Amino acid sequence: MSEEKSGSLESDLDKNISLNEVGHMEEDNSDGIDLAIWDQADALKRVMGKETILKVLIASFLSDMPGYAKTLADDIERKDIEAVSKSAHALKGVAGNLSTLALAEITKRIELVCRGSASLDEVLPLYALFEEIFQESCDALSAWQALHG
Repeated sequence: MSEEKSGSLESDLDKNISLNEVGHMEEDNSDGIDLAIWDQADALKRVMGKETILKVLIASFLSDMPGYAKTLADDIERKDIEAVSKSAHALKGVAGNLSTLALAEITKRIELVCRGSASLDEVLPLYALFEEIFQESCDALSAWQALHG
């Protein structure tokens, strides 16, 4: 792999996303949250530097998380705010454990909105951002997996 291509891929892995892209979120946190899609160093620290364990966790994430994301979408479609909160909570835990920071933050926000609201109207813009962040998280982890296969 050329140095130029590798540098480009590394910058994609370190890409940050601003959670201020949804209007009312900026009001909730006026100083802005700019989190890395994936914090590789923190993820390695969580597994005591053991890349083999990280490979297994990433493979599990890429295999299992689309199902969790679909459950969240189904819960929203059914307008079941309690189920949305529980699904977001589950996603938040998995995302946090693998240091997919932006994903953990957006699912935390979905969970908190569900706890404080009887309406899904506030969840929908957050869910739209979740979909974007979820895809970027999967892309970053897949890229790392391809490099460390």
